[in-house]
Amino acid sequence: MVNFPSSPQPTSDDSSIHSFLAMRHTVWFFFIAMIVGGLGAARLWDGAQTAMGLESLPSGISSLAMLLGIQIGMAGFAWLTLKRAGVQVNQMVGTFPPKYNWIGGLGWAIALMIFTFSFMAMVAYTAVALFPDAIADRMIPLFTAIAQEKNPFWVDVCMALLGSIVAPLSEEFTFRGLFLHCWSAHRSMSVGLILTGLLFALLHPQNFVGMFVFSLVLSLLYLRTRSLWVPIGVHALYNGIIFSGNLISLATNGSGSTGSESPEAFAEATVNEAIASISQARFGITAGVFLLLAGFFVARFLYKNWPGATTQLPYTYNLLMSQES
Repeated sequence: MVNFPSSPQPTSDDSSIHSFLAMRHTVWFFFIAMIVGGLGAARLWDGAQTAMGLESLPSGISSLAMLLGIQIGMAGFAWLTLKRAGVQVNQMVGTFPPKYNWIGGLGWAIALMIFTFSFMAMVAYTAVALFPDAIADRMIPLFTAIAQEKNPFWVDVCMALLGSIVAPLSEEFTFRGLFLHCWSAHRSMSVGLILTGLLFALLHPQNFVGMFVFSLVLSLLYLRTRSLWVPIGVHALYNGIIFSGNLISLATNGSGSTGSESPEAFAEATVNEAIASISQARFGITAGVFLLLAGFFVARFLYKNWPGATTQLPYTYNLLMSQES
């Protein structure tokens, strides 16, 4: 499904990871940067709204500003941390692979989407089967809030652009570029893969296990191609497909309650209809079949491409190759 470049292995040089070994307390500063970036952007936007008399604008813009601030804070933190440690960022990113099979990259985006969504569907099927009333009680207020928000379509388009372009760039630069290298240098590459996946999943808790596996696959793609552009591209394709489907649904069906129906009645009807659909046996069987099929390909890829004792970090490889050329 993926074509990896074949190239000679450069002579190993442990001095290339000294910069990453010097990094300390990166996780704590990372969370501080995200909080400051998100809250700061939201506060700035709220202040600008008040100063310019724009309080009537959709509330979704504040959420958009906060998410953008989180991404900027995340990427800014990673950039400053790497530069202060003396890391050559261009070698960490690597060159854009001209011969990379992007059809295979799209295939991985689709395979990961099937895996993550079918896993989430199985969790939903199990939860609804065991606790239908509790699920309804929790979901109705959430859907009521969504129905009441009624953001205009252009806000949803901006959210899709943020999720499909900005998020893959900032998240891959941070997780694969910074944390994978840092934790692999301090411990081992296997531990670095797992810790990076756990942190990535922690920030995507709506599907923790699926996002953990998603992170592992992207990290292995990075290790094999030595180019950060590959996981960025696969991540962007994954998010782009999801957001495109959401935009098509909104453009076709609209969002929120319609006519005289109250948001509460709309939410209750939507949740009850979803629970009735999810509780059917064919829903669980379909989700299970898709999970097994996608899980087979993902597990096979993880097994075949898990790093060995001689595997080098992309930064080490790219730096040494640049010195030998």
